[in-house]
Amino acid sequence: MANKNFRDTIRSNKIKTPSQRGFELDRWNKAFEDCKSSDPNDVKLYEASLAFHATFSELRTELELLYQKSTPNITNSELLKHYCAISNRDRAVIEKYGKSSENVKQRNISSVTIDANLMRNELTLSEVADGCVDMFQKAISSCVERFSQNKPLRMGSDPMDVMEFIHHETQISQLYSMYEYFWNALLWEEYEFSWLNKAEQIAQISQPDNQNQVAFEVSKLRKARLSTGPIAHIDAFTHYFADDNFLEIKGAGKKRELKICKIENSTRQLAYTNALFRIHSMEAIEHFPESFVNVKSSAAPFSIIEVLDVFRILMLLANEFSERFPKDDSAHSSKKLLQFCPVISLNELSLKICKALNQDFALVLKILNFLTHKKSKDDLWCHPLLRTGDGKVCLMVSALLTPNILRVIEHWLVSLNIALDGKGYHYEGNLISKINEIAKSNRFLTDYNEGTSRRFKLATGEEEIDFLMRIGNTVILGEAKSIVTSDSPISRHNTLQTLEHAANQARRKKAFVDSNIDQIIEILKWKCDSKLEIIPIIINSNKIYSGFSIFDVPVCDEAILTAYFEKSEFPIFSVSEKGIVRHLVWDEVYKDLSELQLNLGKYLATPPQIRENRNTLEFKSIRIPGINASSLKVVFSRLVPKDISPIDRLKMGNSFRMRTVDDLEEILKTIDVVF
Repeated sequence: MANKNFRDTIRSNKIKTPSQRGFELDRWNKAFEDCKSSDPNDVKLYEASLAFHATFSELRTELELLYQKSTPNITNSELLKHYCAISNRDRAVIEKYGKSSENVKQRNISSVTIDANLMRNELTLSEVADGCVDMFQKAISSCVERFSQNKPLRMGSDPMDVMEFIHHETQISQLYSMYEYFWNALLWEEYEFSWLNKAEQIAQISQPDNQNQVAFEVSKLRKARLSTGPIAHIDAFTHYFADDNFLEIKGAGKKRELKICKIENSTRQLAYTNALFRIHSMEAIEHFPESFVNVKSSAAPFSIIEVLDVFRILMLLANEFSERFPKDDSAHSSKKLLQFCPVISLNELSLKICKALNQDFALVLKILNFLTHKKSKDDLWCHPLLRTGDGKVCLMVSALLTPNILRVIEHWLVSLNIALDGKGYHYEGNLISKINEIAKSNRFLTDYNEGTSRRFKLATGEEEIDFLMRIGNTVILGEAKSIVTSDSPISRHNTLQTLEHAANQARRKKAFVDSNIDQIIEILKWKCDSKLEIIPIIINSNKIYSGFSIFDVPVCDEAILTAYFEKSEFPIFSVSEKGIVRHLVWDEVYKDLSELQLNLGKYLATPPQIRENRNTLEFKSIRIPGINASSLKVVFSRLVPKDISPIDRLKMGNSFRMRTVDDLEEILKTIDVVF
């Protein structure tokens, strides 16, 4: 009998892992021995697990001792406000840094780094912004749990100063979160573990240098770019939402009040922010059936659309508070720190929101309760309100400034026990309708058949094909997959498994179509020759892995597929001049029907919208300290974007005809940032 794989044994959830409560070292050791695995990767994973078990145990013990001995004279409510304030304050520092022209005068904004941390690690702005929320999840959740269970804090035998105590718990919480992430990355994404100095407990964890990891990083960069893409055209959209209401902050301190105002009377920046949120919300909603987002469920008396309306008001309010935070972001005292924690009367907030949205007060109150962080599984990005127990809530501004709307909606649906199974059929239907509508307006498409979805039952077998479209003598065969947001090691692992399965399905269905082409042409009533080139592709809803191939099957998404029929030119570098977008460099993909057919396969395999690849990324390391000198310390090596000038990027090669404006190099010398 073949030896079992230790990694697969762990992934099967048959045994508790070092990061989970209830982990038993004896059972763990026996599980490894029973596998009798000689795989060096299994051995490394086992060795890493022992180091992580010791680290998790140490951090839990350290936290217990901190609360037993050093808890200051403070309530759970006050402690919660302090953690909310630290998170918001850290995000305010990033906002200030990102807005500084001296800090963003680089050709690639994604590569801008900041080293304002204890270890002087160079972190990207994206890493720090995410950390402002994620690294406080455990500390805030613990506080909320005690608060909800009516477990008051007891002053320790040797109480610390409040700020010192918060600093210590923050350090423990952040270390635990980072090591938990590292462990999951080792387990699910096969990150590499090795000892640099075992005697000193210094280890290295490295992100694998392979296509999967490059694809995930490139996808993340593209999604970030797409989320800001409408900014260049935003002036053309803001007037559509001019009648939207928002809550304007008037006064300060005890005289502060919220006033209902129209977006048309707001600042230009707030109008931009509102328009972006509305555009992203509409795009996200398209991923779901009407029954998911616009219908009240048995689990809740409100719809997702109604929750989004309230969330928009909170998001704009968070932006206003962010602008009113102290310019001096130093926070050496509790009083100074709490200036970064906006506290609002829940009754006032509910009343003003219900009037702003012309909605029922009781319904708004229920939605605000839903958006309140109440249990450890509640994600702060999706539940950014913290109840303080005195009829008030504090706002996680850090989580509300840049929400991922699609991810937030998915989380809400799961919270309401709405299964996402039906999402796939809705995605397929929307995809086909969009492509067919766009194809009608393409002046070069004179010989084609509209996209369709069909189950074929033939004597040789049966297959259900999600997408089939003929363009001349070329046929696109698409395997559509509606995949939830991939933002953790386990979700990325599951995404990869889904895509690999989809690639095998696409290849099998291609063989089926090739073998039965005459019958399929007859069934579909296509008027064409039977000598057709079948191009199998995976059409992926969440844009992960687009521009890369799995088992020689290109992965793309709705945006890439529809764009091919919508336009023949694709901008590479553009600038915004007085609100008008000017393209400096662009790819000309086709100029007639012949080229449209000829370049289709190349376009799907190497879409011009995706310029990043392994050559635009580099490995950088950060150092993660231990809780004390004898604890595990980690050097973490991961892929980050390189700072590459537009000219150097153009020299990296191109799949299609590249066109440029005259005097491109001279123009690029006069600007700081292109997109």
